[in-house]
Amino acid sequence: MKKIFALIVLVATFCSAFAAKNRMKDHITETKLGSYDEFEIGSGSLKTKKAIGAGLGSQDFIVNFNPRKNTASLHYKKLGMKERLIFDMDGRKSFIEAYNAYLADYDAKKLNRKKTKFENAYGQARMRVDWGAFTYNMNAHPKAEFGYIFAGKSPYFAIRVRSIKSEESHDGITPEYSGALLYFNRSQAGDLAEALSEKTISETMQSLLASKEAGDDYVEESNYIEDDSKSENNTEYLEK
Repeated sequence: MKKIFALIVLVATFCSAFAAKNRMKDHITETKLGSYDEFEIGSGSLKTKKAIGAGLGSQDFIVNFNPRKNTASLHYKKLGMKERLIFDMDGRKSFIEAYNAYLADYDAKKLNRKKTKFENAYGQARMRVDWGAFTYNMNAHPKAEFGYIFAGKSPYFAIRVRSIKSEESHDGITPEYSGALLYFNRSQAGDLAEALSEKTISETMQSLLASKEAGDDYVEESNYIEDDSKSENNTEYLEK
């Protein structure tokens, strides 16, 4: 009985030490990345409805990652306004699962051509949306829905964000977010899914850490020349 108890204590001690080591490792990594508020982890293009006329217009997007908050943000413009959708870890996981389900339905030809409006087929996730004309001075926390929509004969993966009032007021006025419907073909959605993957985030972080650590190394040789005359004439500190 004593041997069993001793074994249990030993295992518990080992687990505690292992957890402490991992916490210390995470703390060191977080400290080293502390100088990075955000860094880019991906880019691509998406489509939105044109402001004038029919059809879709293409535009670029970038994806940034904030290591302090463990959030990824999708940056794009809509009708001249800057917008960004912010994914936490659960949101990123939900998006990737939705994208994979869309690919499976696409390949199996299960997408319903008779649907002329957005089809919320792949779930949703709570996100933060920031927007503004020049800066992100308004925000809200809507639900983003994942699904598909046909434009002509082409089925697009889509993210729909419904309209919602801002959580910030300006001069007593509470603006309202007009909502968004973002279109992605398979390749475009794949670019976003890759950027939001934990693999991409981890590899980018490790690359930044390696670059930062390399920058901290001593230089083997430099142009520094020691001037002995200055040290000899320095009488500010005298030996006692």
